[in-house]
Amino acid sequence: MVLDRIALLFLSALLLAGCRTYEARPLDSTEILKEVEQSRDLLLADREEQPEPGHGFPDAAAWMSRKSPALLEVRAEYRQSRAVADLKTPLPNPSLAAGPLVGSNLGDGGSSHRFKPLVEFGFAIPLSRRLSFQDDVNAAEAEAARVRFAAKHRRQYIELRGLYIEWVLLNRRLDIEKEIKESTRRSLDLLQKLVKAGTASGLDLGLMELETAGREAAILETRSRQVAIEGCLSRLIGIHSRHFAKFLCDALPPLDSPIPGLVEAKEILVANHTGLAELRANYEVAERQLRLEIEKQYPDLEIGASYEGDPGETRRVWGLTLGIALPLFDRNRQAIVFAEQEREKIRAAYEAALNRALADLEALFRQHAIAMEKHGFLRDTILPTSQRNLDLALRSIRAGAIDSLKYLEVERTLRAALIDVLESEKEIRMTLCNMERTMGTPLALFPGEAEGIDPPDEIREGREQ
Repeated sequence: MVLDRIALLFLSALLLAGCRTYEARPLDSTEILKEVEQSRDLLLADREEQPEPGHGFPDAAAWMSRKSPALLEVRAEYRQSRAVADLKTPLPNPSLAAGPLVGSNLGDGGSSHRFKPLVEFGFAIPLSRRLSFQDDVNAAEAEAARVRFAAKHRRQYIELRGLYIEWVLLNRRLDIEKEIKESTRRSLDLLQKLVKAGTASGLDLGLMELETAGREAAILETRSRQVAIEGCLSRLIGIHSRHFAKFLCDALPPLDSPIPGLVEAKEILVANHTGLAELRANYEVAERQLRLEIEKQYPDLEIGASYEGDPGETRRVWGLTLGIALPLFDRNRQAIVFAEQEREKIRAAYEAALNRALADLEALFRQHAIAMEKHGFLRDTILPTSQRNLDLALRSIRAGAIDSLKYLEVERTLRAALIDVLESEKEIRMTLCNMERTMGTPLALFPGEAEGIDPPDEIREGREQ
């Protein structure tokens, strides 16, 4: 009897030794602050991660793939799901119970023993395929997490394209506005001389001073927009904005890059739209979850064994039982109905998202056509006319036919036309960015940009390298 107890204690200790122990990992805010600041500061980062100056958008995209704060979050979610999927669903744990039988005359032949030891052991054998189906659900959830990671990366990549383009165009606008300000300043200087000479009024001078102040305010407004865009870029990429000049350059995709026709664009949308891809992955999870819930209708086979014996006696009694739950009342109907309706809900969401995406795409194609027409009119009609007026004004001022103020006014008109052309170019590019966002893929590539959007190197075919 003593050996039996020793064996039981040894078996229990052996099973408990296989359990994991808790390891604390405190969240040190100060240390994390230092790590984040070092990651954001390229001067403190590893030399291997330093981007080469002048490479432009490809460098910005590569840095975003490695250091984007939002991607770090979804990467952690994917790793969690992947870690669960890599573990096979275990069999149900067996149960072990020990205790005394209490009574009188428990032994044969009128034994007066009041206690008799009892040991029971039981385990369940699944009769259904629910364990393998649970593995399938876990694998589908890991794949859905991978798709969410890839979709988030693609959305941020396309968002980065739009912010980068807007940043470059703001730099160009700022240069033009500085030229307009300089022209206005020259007009102001000339007017001050004319007022002293008595050929211009104080009102003229006041109006010109007001216009000069307006030019300065316009420059400040553009600089404010620049700062806002740089803040968005910093938040998206994960570095301090003071380092942008190291790898941002003025090169943009060609404005006249060919785009697919509407029919082809719809096919591209279905294949690349990030929201639709996530819904397809979620639908696969719902399919496998429904199959699992249906399989859970079938109960497990319960096998039990028992042992009892009299203290000090050689008599031993062994028992064996087989049991199964009868699915008369609970057939997992509620879980099955919920999983079934979850699948239908995702299907409805997919159809609704596709409907909205197609409507957005059709509207964007019309907007793009109008924006191209507007840009062509400004570039081919308004801008040449403004340039001809400036040339005429230059010849006239040399001939003494007009004064300097008139010439400067014509010059500012040309600069304003340049801004209008730049704004129309921005409208085309932003419309293209919205089309790319809707279709889920770039349409016009930057110099040096590879075709397609590859996810970060850590995620390949649902596995981390």
